[in-house]
Amino acid sequence: MQDIGAPTPQQPAVAPSTLQTAILDLPPNCLWAVQHAQSNDHGLTVAQAIAQGTAVAVSDGSLRYTLGTSAFVIEGATPDHHVLGYNRVPGPVEEGDSHRCELAGLYAIVTTVNCLCRLHSVTSGLVTIACDSTSALKPTATTCPTHGKRTWTSCKPCEDHSRNPWLPGSWSMSTATRIAK
Repeated sequence: MQDIGAPTPQQPAVAPSTLQTAILDLPPNCLWAVQHAQSNDHGLTVAQAIAQGTAVAVSDGSLRYTLGTSAFVIEGATPDHHVLGYNRVPGPVEEGDSHRCELAGLYAIVTTVNCLCRLHSVTSGLVTIACDSTSALKPTATTCPTHGKRTWTSCKPCEDHSRNPWLPGSWSMSTATRIAK
């Protein structure tokens, strides 16, 4: 069940054959995240980079008055055959709340990576995601299980405990899960 009480849409039985069909196969409430994406090889080079652990991604959000947008790029070891995309952040964004736009860009990356993995049958790999707005990540702060300290990065005495998977860094991707690396 989704949080709105509607049944969770089932994945289409037939695997997509293009990046666009993979995006269009997303649940309707996720389509806003990748309103436009392009790649001259349907993301094959990026999917191979994900599987090899060499993929990198970056996004940036922008806010003007109450209109929010974000754009992203995902590429392999070279910028050749990258995936480029953008979106408009849903609803009016409160003036001064650029965090929502930054998070929309990160969500677009994760959504697109999942589409690429499904399209090209990638079941594991790594993507390094850069974020220029660490303050946008602060609402995802966690409590250190050892010291009880509220933090959004590892506290110094506990650097061996798991990092928050929503922080910038390398993520291990599988079909349905994201695990901090």
